[in-house]
Amino acid sequence: MATDLDYYNGENEVPEGAFRISASGIARFFTETNKWWRENLLNEDGFSGSTASVLGTCVHRVAELYAIKQSLSDHDKEQIELYIDQESSKNSDVDPDTVRAQYKLMAMNLVNTYLSSNMPNEVEPFVVETIIPANEHHNGIMVGGSIDAITDTIICDYKTTSLTKLPDSIKFEYRLQLLTYAWIKRKQGIPIDRIRIIYVSRDKPGAISEKTGKQLKSYPSQVKVLTENIFEQDFEYIEGIINLIAESVDLWYKHPELRHILAQDQRLKVTNKS
Repeated sequence: MATDLDYYNGENEVPEGAFRISASGIARFFTETNKWWRENLLNEDGFSGSTASVLGTCVHRVAELYAIKQSLSDHDKEQIELYIDQESSKNSDVDPDTVRAQYKLMAMNLVNTYLSSNMPNEVEPFVVETIIPANEHHNGIMVGGSIDAITDTIICDYKTTSLTKLPDSIKFEYRLQLLTYAWIKRKQGIPIDRIRIIYVSRDKPGAISEKTGKQLKSYPSQVKVLTENIFEQDFEYIEGIINLIAESVDLWYKHPELRHILAQDQRLKVTNKS
């Protein structure tokens, strides 16, 4: 059964059969090259979800609804519960009790600490840009994804985490993701000059020490905002990365004999000869 929280792959914006470079996965083209090609071009199974990903989706949904209407209806709450049941029933890696115990606390903290004074102009827009048009070898190569929020000229992204000490700078993979969104919006004529990560950590009550019987330190849910200015060289940098990936995918379709080199996997050479 479909829910309001199910992943949206851009089917209404991406032409049928076109290849979309996912903004959230761009870093993996460099850090997990073989997996990236196998999952994206050979349709092999990849990440199927976890407690952390389901928890993140629930917190994101509450943030989206708060930004739109400042409240949750009974239907909204039912949809979240249905989504948790759905994901935990099909994936043993999802602990529904942990999700239910955490998402309300984390979402409330996000709303009270950040969203109440930083209301976005736009929430969850799905953006795409064509990089290589359709040709005789493929139906086009695009780049895009869903942006959590746009506030003034800032691309914003919420990241849920179990860390007790939150990062002091934007991670490489997040930076590439947000720069991609900024580049797309700029191509569409929308000025963007900053990127922002809003971290929300889990609430961690102190456990009871087996040695002393005393409660150990607690770590309440925290919200931490990291913002970076972006400049012309940043747009040039991310445009080069996007074009590099698009041209590599174009080669994959045009020259199957090069697939083992692109994917850094000699096994694909054997497959192509068979």
